[in-house]
Amino acid sequence: MVNDTLKPQRMDCSLVTDSDVQYELQIIKSPDDITTWLRYYWHKETELDQLFVLRRACYRLKRSYKLWVMYLDLRVDVCKRLNSVEHKQEYIKVNDEFEKALELLQKMPLLWVKYLEFLLLQPDVTLIRRKFNEALRTLPLTQHHWIWPLFIQFADEVGGVTGALIYKRYLTFAPEKLEDVLEKLVEFNDIDGSLELFTKIINDESFVSQHGKSPLDLWLECLELLSNVKNPTHKHDTRVETFIRDGLQKFPDQQGKLYVRLATYFLKHKDYTRAITIFDEGIHTVLTIRDFTMIYDAYTELLESLVTRSMTTIEMLESAGRDTSQETSLLDFRLGKFERLMDDRPFLLDDVKIRQSPNVVENWIHKASLYQDLSMILQTYVQAITKIDPRQATSVYEDNGDLDTARTILDKAVNVSYNDVDELVHVWIHWSELELRQDDLEMAIKLWSFYLDLVESSGDVQKTCEVYDTVFELKIATPLTVVNYANFLEDNNRFEDAFKRHLKLERMRDLFDHALIGCPPDMAKTIYILYSKLEEDSGSVQRCVKLLEQVFEILLQKTLTHFGAPSTRSIYTRALETLPPTKSINFVLKFAQTEKQLHEYSRVRAILQHGAMLQSPSKSQQLWDWWSQFEVENGDKDTYKDMLRWKRKANDEFSTEFNTESLGFIKSTDGPKVSSINASEEQPVENPDAIDLDI
Repeated sequence: MVNDTLKPQRMDCSLVTDSDVQYELQIIKSPDDITTWLRYYWHKETELDQLFVLRRACYRLKRSYKLWVMYLDLRVDVCKRLNSVEHKQEYIKVNDEFEKALELLQKMPLLWVKYLEFLLLQPDVTLIRRKFNEALRTLPLTQHHWIWPLFIQFADEVGGVTGALIYKRYLTFAPEKLEDVLEKLVEFNDIDGSLELFTKIINDESFVSQHGKSPLDLWLECLELLSNVKNPTHKHDTRVETFIRDGLQKFPDQQGKLYVRLATYFLKHKDYTRAITIFDEGIHTVLTIRDFTMIYDAYTELLESLVTRSMTTIEMLESAGRDTSQETSLLDFRLGKFERLMDDRPFLLDDVKIRQSPNVVENWIHKASLYQDLSMILQTYVQAITKIDPRQATSVYEDNGDLDTARTILDKAVNVSYNDVDELVHVWIHWSELELRQDDLEMAIKLWSFYLDLVESSGDVQKTCEVYDTVFELKIATPLTVVNYANFLEDNNRFEDAFKRHLKLERMRDLFDHALIGCPPDMAKTIYILYSKLEEDSGSVQRCVKLLEQVFEILLQKTLTHFGAPSTRSIYTRALETLPPTKSINFVLKFAQTEKQLHEYSRVRAILQHGAMLQSPSKSQQLWDWWSQFEVENGDKDTYKDMLRWKRKANDEFSTEFNTESLGFIKSTDGPKVSSINASEEQPVENPDAIDLDI
C-alpha cells in the first residue's frame, strides 16, 4: 500500500539498508547521472523500495521522461489492486503525481494517455471529462489521435448528454465518421443533435453511406426518430408532417408507405380526425395501384377498428345506464364513411389509372360506365374533354398501332373552340407529323397546306416564312408550294429570298457561312458539298478540298456515334479515294487508329502501306513515327523490318520522281497532280514558268 513516506520532502532512512550505502554514496557523488539511479532501482527488490528510489530520481531529474514513466507505471500497478471507492485517497495521490509529471512534460502524449487510462478506473466523471478536454487543449492537433480513442471509450461508458457532447465534438476531428456519430446520438437519445446530422446527410446529394445505406434508408431512420418522440407538441407535429411531405416529393415511388406512416403518427397520438384526412388525401393523390392498395387497406382497417370501438363504448354506456346519443352519432358517421369507402373502391381505382395515364380514353370511358346517374356520366365526360391532350392521346394509340382511333381523336380536336389559336395550331402540326410518320404524304401535304393558309392569313411574315421553311425541310413541298412561297416573299419585298439570282462569290460565301451557323452537324452535309462545288467551280480548289475534309469529319463523327467504329470504314475509304494525297495522310492515321482499337492489326498495316506511297516520307513523318510505335507495341522483328522496307520503297519512289522533274524542268504527268490543290486562290493569273513539284 502506498503511504506518506513517499512524499518528496521526507526521506525514510529506514528504507536504506547496509547494502544500499554504496548506491547512496554514488548518488551523492553523481546525483544527475540517470544510470546511477537506475542501478540503485534495479538493486531494490520490493515495490515499496523501488518506488522510494524512483520517486527520489524523478524529483531530482525532473525532466527525465523515462524515469517518470517507470515511476508512474509502478504506482499505477500498485494502486490498481485497490478498490477505487474505498481507497479513493490513494488514487488521488497517484493523480497528483501525474499532475506533477505533466507540469514538466505536458507535450508528451503517451504520458497523457497513461494518466487518462488511470482516471477511467475512477468514478469521478467530471474530473475525467475535464482532463480529456485539458489534454486536447494542451496537445497539438497532430497528436489528438492519441487521445480520442480513450475519449470515445469514456463517452460510450457514460452515455447520455455527456456522451452525446463528446461524440459531436469528435465529429470535428473525424468528419468521415458522420454515420457512426449519428448512431451514437440516436442511442443516447439526443433528438436535436440526431436530427441536425440527419438533415445534413439528407440534404447532401453527394453523400455516400459508408454502411451501404440508401438515401431512403437514412430518411426512414430520421422519420423513425421523429415519430418516436414522447409527448410531442403541436410544433413537433407540424415538423413531422413537413418532413414526410418533403419525402413525398423526394421519393415519389414510396408515396403509399409515407402516407400510411404520416397517418400512423397521428393515430399513435389518438388524433383520428387528422389520420382520416391524411388517408383521404392519399387515396385521391397516389399514382400507382400498389400505393393505392397500401393506403386503402390501412384506411379500411382504421375505420373498421373505430366502428368496433364505438360499438363497444355504446354497450358499456348502455350497461351503465348513461346517455349514448353522442357516441351513437359518432358510430353512424364512422359506419357511413366505412361503407362509402368500400362502395367507392372501383371508382377510386379508375381515378388512379386516370391520374397515371390521363390521355388514355378507355380509362375515362370505363369510369363513366360505372355510374348509373346521368349527371355523373356527363360530369365524367366533361372532365375527360378538359384534361385529355389530343397530341398525347394520339401518341398512345399510334404507339399501339391504333391509327384509326388516333385520327378520330384529332379530327374531333380540330373542331373544338380553343381559347388560344396556338393550341389549334399545335393540334394541326401534330396531326401532320403523325401522317408523315406513317408515310402518308398526300394527307400530310393537305394538312400543312391548311396550316400555311392559316398562318399566312395572320399577317405574321416571319412566322409564315418559318412554316414554309419547315415544309421544305420535311421534303413535302409541291411546285405550288414553291410558287406560293416566292409570291409571298415578293409581295413582302424580300426579293433576294424570292429569286435565284447570280450573286458575287463573296455574297455566296456569306450565304453559305450563314447557313452553316447553328446548323445541326447531321444536316450540314448537303450544304458543305454545295459549298465545295461552288469553290471548285470558282477555281478555289484549296478551299474546296478543305470543305470536303470537313464533310468527311462530320460523317465520321456521326457514323461513330450512331453505328460504331466498324461502320466508319466505308467513310474512311471514300475520303482516301476523294481527297488528294497531300490531304489524305491525316485520314490514313485516323483510319489506322480506328482499326487498332478494333484489334484488326493486319488492316492497320494495309492502311499504313497505302499511306506510305501517298507522298515523300519527309512530308509524312507523323505517319512513320506512328507506324514505328505501333510495331514496337504490337508487332515483332519481321513486321518492323517490313515497315522499314516500305519506307525505303517510298524514299526510292519519291526521290526518283523528284530527280526526273528537276533534271527535265517539266511537270510530272505520272504522279499525283497537286498544282491545283496547292495553288493559292489569291493568284488570279497562273505563272506559265511555274514548276509543280509535290515536295
